[in-house]
Amino acid sequence: MATISQVRTGIRTRLLTIAAFDGKVYEKMRGDITPPAAIVLPAPGTFLVYRTSTGSDDLQLNVRVFASHAHEDTGQDVLDAFIDRTGASSVYAAIDADPTLGGIVDYAVVTGATDYGSLTVGALELFGCDFVIDVAMS
Repeated sequence: MATISQVRTGIRTRLLTIAAFDGKVYEKMRGDITPPAAIVLPAPGTFLVYRTSTGSDDLQLNVRVFASHAHEDTGQDVLDAFIDRTGASSVYAAIDADPTLGGIVDYAVVTGATDYGSLTVGALELFGCDFVIDVAMS
C-alpha cells in the first residue's frame, strides 16, 4: 500500500504534465509561491479513512492551484483553464490520464473544485482554488 507521501508524489508527477505550471508543483506547503503553481495537501477535516467496507484505505487530498496574484485580470482565465474537464491545462484531465498514479493506488479521481477566489499564502494574496482528489489504496 502506498504512503501518503508517495501519493502526493504521484499526484505531483501527473500535474507536472501541465506545461502552465512550468515545474512549480509542490508536495508540501510553501510560503514563496509564484503563480501559476500548485501544492498537494491533505484535505481539511478527515482526510484518511482506514479499511473501508471495500477493504481499501481512502484518502482525500486537495490540490491548491494558484493562477495569479489576486488583483491581476488574467488570473480568472488561467484558473478557468485549470478547471476545464479537458485541455492541456486541465487538472481533471491530468489525473484522469493515469488514475492509478503510476500503479501505486487503486484509483485517484478529481471529484470537485472549491474555494474559487482569493487565497492567502504567507503574506501573499493570490487567486486560485482547491481541487478535491479522492484516492483509494488497497
